[in-house]
Amino acid sequence: MKSMRFLKMAAITLASLGLVVPRGTVMAAGQDAIPTKQTADVKQTTVDVELGADGLLVGHVVDENGAPVEGAIVSIRHGRNEVANTQTDKNGVFHATSLRGGVHQIVAGNGSGLYRFWTNDAAPPKSQDQAVVVSGSEVVRGQCNCGGLDVITLTTLGASIAAAVLAGITLDKVNDVEDQVDQLQPASP
Repeated sequence: MKSMRFLKMAAITLASLGLVVPRGTVMAAGQDAIPTKQTADVKQTTVDVELGADGLLVGHVVDENGAPVEGAIVSIRHGRNEVANTQTDKNGVFHATSLRGGVHQIVAGNGSGLYRFWTNDAAPPKSQDQAVVVSGSEVVRGQCNCGGLDVITLTTLGASIAAAVLAGITLDKVNDVEDQVDQLQPASP
């Protein structure tokens, strides 16, 4: 009876560990582990900006409090190519010329944004006349990374561990009852 109880408890312990330990840490050497970090594509909104004459772009770089950032290096990219590089003045203003229409990324400090540049005759009515880039802001979205585990996985894991603990307690009680029954039965002749 005691050896059976030990085997049952060992099986429960191994099953519980199998639920808790990530797969990559127990894989044999040479096998590819499943990446544990989950990444999500964050969709950026594109801001329409009207260019001035000769493709002039005027923009501002501000910090998270709205104060101008002096001396920030501003890089304007179209696809993978940098099409302009400039620096902000003491008011956080930058200028770039000879730009063409299309979707561009403006990077200033650790802030960036997507902008769709339009010529002044093709710009939609709600387009802005300058680009504003917020530098130094840390975006906090209220999402728990929790080591790559989402709410459903954490709930399932918690329920599985609770079930394993209850199964162990129940098996222990069943074994105690079986032992009591064995003691009550007379020995066979």
